[in-house]
Amino acid sequence: MAAPRTTTWDIEPHTRAKHEILKRYLQAWTAILASGGFREVLYIDGFAGPGRYSGGEDGSPVIALRAALGQHARAGTETRFRFLFIEKNQERAQVLEEIIEDLNVPENFDVDVLGGETFEVAFRELFDLYKTGGSRHPTFLFIDPFGWIGAPFSIVREVMGYRSCEVLVTFMYEEINRFIGHPDQEKNFDTLFGTGEWREGIDLSDAGNRRQFFHDLYLRKLCDEAGAEYVRSFEMRNKKGMVDY
Repeated sequence: MAAPRTTTWDIEPHTRAKHEILKRYLQAWTAILASGGFREVLYIDGFAGPGRYSGGEDGSPVIALRAALGQHARAGTETRFRFLFIEKNQERAQVLEEIIEDLNVPENFDVDVLGGETFEVAFRELFDLYKTGGSRHPTFLFIDPFGWIGAPFSIVREVMGYRSCEVLVTFMYEEINRFIGHPDQEKNFDTLFGTGEWREGIDLSDAGNRRQFFHDLYLRKLCDEAGAEYVRSFEMRNKKGMVDY
């Protein structure tokens, strides 16, 4: 999907499916951490959007907030939930702030919306601020860009270097596959994969082998360099049966 130019836009079928997966996972994640004795947990959405689609459907930031609100009674006020929503488009960030104000979140919810900054810049500026006494709290990082630019593997590696931290990445294979041989994008793909090994897959003629190569490369990097103990992936296909994500 091309990046929309409007403040809000219609929700796509693949987005509905993606958000259903996010919602169900976060419902379990927040429940476990809320009952696990953690003083604080942090959720970061690196490409937050306006929080709502033109048809009124919840965006990923609101889905995350509602998942935590559903556990509020269990956690009480002993667990502090921190949310950092990053959205480069200032108008979308403003809409998101207004939606969050209407949710009336409890006092043990700290919600920050940062508009006008890219995910990479905002993360570098703020991640170290979300510490208490130098310790890192359990963190869930959601990386869901339009395309492949602005989601460096170095950030994934940094977050996964801490205990009890998780990352959910939308790997936009269709667009990656379409542009991965373009000479103007070499630096961007080096950043996405955290390596230049992706070049070995450019000349693979079989579509299935090519897709598997890039999938396995990213997975291997997660395990070998980011230290991920568990990695799971799933495919999302379009109406033609082709893998989009």
